Amino acid sequence: AGLVMLPGGLLMVLMSPVAGMLITRYGPRAILIAGALIMAAGFIGRVIWHGSVIEVVVTSGVASLGTALAFAAMPTLIMSSVPITETASANGLNTLLRSIGTSSASAMVALVFTIFAAPVATGEVVPTFAGYQLVFWAGTAASLLGALIAAFIRRPTRAAAEEGVPEHIGERFPVRTLGAQPEVLVRGQVIAPTGRRMRNVVATVLRPDGEHIDWSRTDNEGRFNLALPEEGRYLLVVSADGWAPHSSLVELSADESADIVLTRRLLLAGHVTDDGVPIGGVMIAIIKHSGEYAGTTTADATGHFEIGLPPPGRYVVTAVDHASGRTVSRVLAIQSSSTTLDLDLVTVIPRHGDRTGMPGGVSTGPVAGSSRG
Repeated sequence: AGLVMLPGGLLMVLMSPVAGMLITRYGPRAILIAGALIMAAGFIGRVIWHGSVIEVVVTSGVASLGTALAFAAMPTLIMSSVPITETASANGLNTLLRSIGTSSASAMVALVFTIFAAPVATGEVVPTFAGYQLVFWAGTAASLLGALIAAFIRRPTRAAAEEGVPEHIGERFPVRTLGAQPEVLVRGQVIAPTGRRMRNVVATVLRPDGEHIDWSRTDNEGRFNLALPEEGRYLLVVSADGWAPHSSLVELSADESADIVLTRRLLLAGHVTDDGVPIGGVMIAIIKHSGEYAGTTTADATGHFEIGLPPPGRYVVTAVDHASGRTVSRVLAIQSSSTTLDLDLVTVIPRHGDRTGMPGGVSTGPVAGSSRG
């Protein structure tokens, strides 16, 4: 039975690129209707032709072909019918409803097979042919109902033709509500001072009066996209772990890229002393309180060290003087701001007045405890 149904599954996989080309050529609405009708034809074929394995393979393949077309057209149709900012929610709802439909259909089929079960000569109880026919007719009715509903979907407004741009084939045009302004898609990127493009940075855009418009997260190339109701002056706020947030009032438009350079790196910095005397070459290791590695650096000749601020949380900062074999550790609660932490190899916490002449003299991060080795 599994081998008999295998061609139908392979056909769905092979139809994926073909379905994409058909959707581009004729539009998702037409392909959704066609897919539903082909599914109905396949189910009807299962009722009529069932005398051989070949007939079962062919009719199930036809149903799988229609399923592939309908499944490919639905997300495209959804994304062309909702605002850019709501595509993720709409596709999530589509996936949820598809899962509910699949589960409900499986339960219904099991119920029908249970009701139409009958014993055979061997004593086993199996579903009768009438039960299979009822399931296939139910699938036909559901497919025809889907095609009927899809026929009432409004065709998208062809905005390109209204603006004097040559029309494209199919229905690949954004839907506009009558009287509403078209959405403007603004692109930009977030860059570090070294020119490195930063990923997983959150860019949020608001109106100057504080009304929230949209937000986006940068990809691996540091790029982000924001959907605006119109071009104009907006408040753009950019935030990233380990960096001070950036905000600015900027003119945003579809023609110009909104490039942001983050300049203020948040740091964990401090000094290492040996009974009040600065000591260099000391390794500084940072681990999370739960044991995960966070970073390592080495103090310079004056005992000063600095490292990029790890995400907020509780950490253990350890200084290791390899020359003498001495170690010292302090527990530090890091928040979303630059933090200074000083360590002394003898007293753990530097005595007051030991930091004379050295910059950054006070520990600003909350310290929970200390130990010495």
